[in-house]
Amino acid sequence: MDALMTQLVAGLFVWINLYTGYDIPDQVPEIIFIDHQQLEAMACEGPCPVLGFYDPARIIYLDNNLRPDSNLCAQSVLVHELIHFVQRESGQFSRYSAYSAWRLREREAHHFQKVFLGYHGRMHLFDRRLRLLQMNARKSRRLAAAGVTARAAAEESPTGESPAETVNEGADWRDQVQAYMGPHC
Repeated sequence: MDALMTQLVAGLFVWINLYTGYDIPDQVPEIIFIDHQQLEAMACEGPCPVLGFYDPARIIYLDNNLRPDSNLCAQSVLVHELIHFVQRESGQFSRYSAYSAWRLREREAHHFQKVFLGYHGRMHLFDRRLRLLQMNARKSRRLAAAGVTARAAAEESPTGESPAETVNEGADWRDQVQAYMGPHC
């Protein structure tokens, strides 16, 4: 891990400690960037929208297209995986069956990923199940014609909600992630 990533991970562990109560671990996981196809094979055994994967051997695998050192959404994926690391290190959920423990770990990691994004003013990018949101095409064209971006529309909404709908299941999610999040999330 280079110096910038080491500093980022240290800062994220402080954030995790403050917001979750998990102790800052004595050791840090190895972070490895790999091709998306390799990540799919590890996490899903087929095509899927996985961006990170925690291996209990203290390794976090991230999609090599993520830039957590410069992109907030990529940092949120890293936070999600670091939460899995501290869960494992603390023994949290170890008294449950494998399936129940997995569900509880995922629920907690998703929750704190959303808290992290909300803390940075980016909660409107995801629905309650942390699925990426995409603007309704008609609404998107109207706003674009008026010179308003999706993020600005959500920030100016009286409810703070994005004029969005869940990404279509059949669409190429990678293109939608790139188009909606942009380079800075």
